[in-house]
Amino acid sequence: MKLKTKISIVFLLSISMSVIIFMFSVYYILHSGYFSGVTENEMQNALHTVKQQLYQEEKTDWTKDNIKRELMEAENNFFNMRFAVLSAKNEWISVSRIPTIGSVSELLDSFEQKNQDTSQYRVIGSGFEMNGSEHFLICFVKNSDFEAMSYSFNLARGHGILGKIAVFGFIITVIITGLCMFLFSRRTMRRLYKMYDILSEFTLDKADVRMNTDAQDELAIMAGKFNCMAEKIQFQYEEKKRYEQNRKELVSNISHDLRTPLSSILGYSEMLRDGIYETEEEQKKYTDIIHRKAIYMDKLLKELLEYSKVDLGTLVLNKQKFDIAELIREILIEYYMIIEKNQYELQIQFPNEQMIVNWDRERISRVLRNLIENALKYGMDGEKIRLTLSKDDVFAKIEIQDYGAGMSEKVAERIFERFYRGDTARNSKAGGMGLGMYIANEIIQKHNGNISITSVEGQGTLVQFVLPINEV
Repeated sequence: MKLKTKISIVFLLSISMSVIIFMFSVYYILHSGYFSGVTENEMQNALHTVKQQLYQEEKTDWTKDNIKRELMEAENNFFNMRFAVLSAKNEWISVSRIPTIGSVSELLDSFEQKNQDTSQYRVIGSGFEMNGSEHFLICFVKNSDFEAMSYSFNLARGHGILGKIAVFGFIITVIITGLCMFLFSRRTMRRLYKMYDILSEFTLDKADVRMNTDAQDELAIMAGKFNCMAEKIQFQYEEKKRYEQNRKELVSNISHDLRTPLSSILGYSEMLRDGIYETEEEQKKYTDIIHRKAIYMDKLLKELLEYSKVDLGTLVLNKQKFDIAELIREILIEYYMIIEKNQYELQIQFPNEQMIVNWDRERISRVLRNLIENALKYGMDGEKIRLTLSKDDVFAKIEIQDYGAGMSEKVAERIFERFYRGDTARNSKAGGMGLGMYIANEIIQKHNGNISITSVEGQGTLVQFVLPINEV
């Protein structure tokens, strides 16, 4: 739920509670007589009050205008009541419509309630002396307003109550709204403080902190975005640390892998220079060792050069059409001596016809050599090594399988990472810098192909890659 929705709910809740309080106030008014009709006692009290106000005037001020002013004020103060003054000469002084009473005798009859049931008005009066003559102050109320529920507010009883209710309702509304907003803002601020604490704790070395995303508002969305950002930063930082560690290992491996053959080359070349050999056969042996070590160093340097091109994104394919089956046969001839020495049973499954492809011949050769060398290194002496070449109308598939020690699932998952060299046992036997499979994967992907590896410990490893035959 969004924050603005929550704020709207809090506001509506406050208004609803205020409306409920207002309804209770109305209920109180209705049951307190503020909307009820006029009673006999109220008429008597009003008559007495108005008479007292008239007596407060000086006798010299008893004019019709002054009396009308007093009567008008009285009618404003007393709800549904009308007032008039009737002289002994049957002369009316009033500000409202006069009841159908034409003389003092009729007024006396009304006082004696002889015609109260048939008259339109409930009338009471009281005599007083004014300007030396007897007058009557009359209070009259319609029978429909006498002791009956009224739909108009009784100002006589409710004088000031509306203002009090308005002020009271406003105060209650402010208090309820303020309380609801305080509770809401308190919870929101608590979440903000937690988010601030997490942001304060977040560093590269402590990038595993995460924010709570249980809610469904903007803060939760912001927390989710922070968590995504933190995961990316943590992943990139760990990748950078691993890359830096691998780089250090690479430098160490390069130093070791180059120093070892270089030491052999220097040693055997010095022996040849100083003539420390007895026969020509021994001389040839030393020369062959120097040649093999030089080839190994050349391979390492080419691998480093290829890696630098891949890493910098400057690897460019030089595609040409050639027979992939013929290329594989040429590469296998290079390893014929190793195959014979270790008594591998080489199984080759090729199609009968030529398989012309449009690939980068040199780089596909590097991939094949790397995979075949791995099969020869990790295969068991005397076991089979199977090499299969197949195709359909669009793709060509090459499979190389050995039946050696295999590798764990954990190692197989990371085998295409740069600088990754697998477990210690494999490293001690194979050597290398951990770039061969990484470069092979990059070359295959550059051809819009796919390479995969399946391995079971103790049963061997199957590597296969699939490429479009006529890759443009």
